Amino acid sequence: MIYATIWRDLRWRLVVPALMLAACVGLLQISHDGHLHVKHDGVPAAPASIAHDYVRYLDVSWFQLPGPSALFLVLAVLIAGGGRLTRPSSDLAYLFALPISRRRWVASHIAASVAALAMLLLLLDVAFAVDGLRTEGIAAIGALLLRSAGVLVAATAWVCVAVAALALMRYAVLAILLVFGVLALLPGGRFRLDLPARESAEMLPAWDPWAFADPRAWHGAVPVASLLSAAVLGVGATALAMWLVERREV
Repeated sequence: MIYATIWRDLRWRLVVPALMLAACVGLLQISHDGHLHVKHDGVPAAPASIAHDYVRYLDVSWFQLPGPSALFLVLAVLIAGGGRLTRPSSDLAYLFALPISRRRWVASHIAASVAALAMLLLLLDVAFAVDGLRTEGIAAIGALLLRSAGVLVAATAWVCVAVAALALMRYAVLAILLVFGVLALLPGGRFRLDLPARESAEMLPAWDPWAFADPRAWHGAVPVASLLSAAVLGVGATALAMWLVERREV
């Protein structure tokens, strides 16, 4: 019953994130098609290391950070922060009258939002795989899933932050504005869309909780600082959300 209640609200919140993602991925695929056309005419549009390896192309055009994959940070905040956590409603009053833990209610919101992001990432991987087969004859499903798993783990920390903001502010618009406002004050940027794709030596700081989603962060070492930052952020935000909801009157 908890997930049925959450899903009735969540399904409508997926429309805008799905459109944003489709627009970004569509631009990348158009750019990739144009790159192949120029390459076949004998004038490479990008270095050969990118041109002849579709996974390499995706690393440079999508997964490297700052880059487009950080769009999932925005999507995580929109999906998780736009829900109805403690705002008065007949469904919520009925649920809280049942022997259901409020901690379970918060955890269910986080789990549902992460599942929604995982669904979007899976659809994204299917689109990339189809495009790779169509243009280069390469699907590389395993590599895509591994990279997307890193993006999902990084996004999960921000799902927890958005839910904590929602528990604090109660209203979705205020919660989303709060998280985006804090993100705007943090140093550096995570999102960048280069068309056509080009390699860059720039990377996020080692402590950034999104940095480990960059495949380059794993070359030669485990990005411990970034992983710990994400873990502290996610666990701390979840604990704060549960504490706030337990003390909130509905």
